[in-house]
Amino acid sequence: MEYPLISPRTGEVLRPEGDHFLTDGTDRWPVVDGIPYLRDKEAVRAAAAAALDAGDMAAARRQLLADQDRFSPTPPPGADAIDRAVDRPELSLREAMQLLNYGAVGDYFAYRWCSPTFTGGLHMLERTPHHLPVIEVACGIGHFLHALEAAGRRTVGVDIVWSKLWLARRYLGVRGPLICGDIERGPVLATRKPHTVFCHDALYFFEHKGPALAHMRKLSGGGSVAVGHVHTRSSGHAAGFAGERADYTKLTGAFVRDDADYRLGWYDRESDTGHPAPIAVGWIENETDHRPIDWTRDGTSLQSNPLLTENGVSWPSDGWRKEYTEDGAGLGEYTLEKLAATPAPASSREAFRSRHLLNLPARW
Repeated sequence: MEYPLISPRTGEVLRPEGDHFLTDGTDRWPVVDGIPYLRDKEAVRAAAAAALDAGDMAAARRQLLADQDRFSPTPPPGADAIDRAVDRPELSLREAMQLLNYGAVGDYFAYRWCSPTFTGGLHMLERTPHHLPVIEVACGIGHFLHALEAAGRRTVGVDIVWSKLWLARRYLGVRGPLICGDIERGPVLATRKPHTVFCHDALYFFEHKGPALAHMRKLSGGGSVAVGHVHTRSSGHAAGFAGERADYTKLTGAFVRDDADYRLGWYDRESDTGHPAPIAVGWIENETDHRPIDWTRDGTSLQSNPLLTENGVSWPSDGWRKEYTEDGAGLGEYTLEKLAATPAPASSREAFRSRHLLNLPARW
């Protein structure tokens, strides 16, 4: 096994037991569609295991696809909706998320590629060691994993919600290992060489940030840890456990930047790093000099930005537009409003940089 997986209860290395379980000799952890469920939620684990023991893969998958995190604003999807999402491979990503009852989170995931915070994350990755594989913690449905693999990088994705990993595999075509587990409880897997560990737009959801970061550093094996778009209390974001810049500074020896540094850095712009109360911050432990990555190396999935139309910007919702406006401060000619009125550059690489073209999944 390239990456030994670790029991969240005992800390012991897990070994395969048949085709659909991992065990340390005490507990058995389900593996469905190649994605292990290592979240320590006994009711879900036991129900999925019982279904697998009965030979009912569909029932086990239903249990895992209905599992949510503590901040989910919507109820779990019903069995019929889950079965439609599973049995209809022609569905788009957006349709599948609707059936899985993602609600407003589905809008966030569907249009994350279009957001300045996403390009801020790409720029942040360009300031980490280029030769290292990337482990993304709280990877969601795999936006960054998808982009990294298209650029030729090796990846591992970890998230607390199994359905997000299922979407990453099924719709974004993420090839690297995907593991459902809680980084606050433990490192989830073991590494034998240095990695970049990346966590974006998620750390403020962690109640126990110190242990989570300690586990990320352990996973990095002396590589790099990059944590981006961490909301502060100034953002007004209701969910999670946001702190202030000073709180985050106490967690790391790296310089904690205004997240605008990364968002504007993608466009070779500078931000006002002296802002007293940034809405989000980020930092890189073991940062390297900036070196652009060829994100268009595999150009097969480049598509026109779906928000740019002949009639201007097609906003997915008022809430999304408000968040974009806040995050897009300082973009100038690179705002969506300006891009909608500007022809795309002839170079696919430059069109990707400007966000006229995006690396979208085929069934977006």
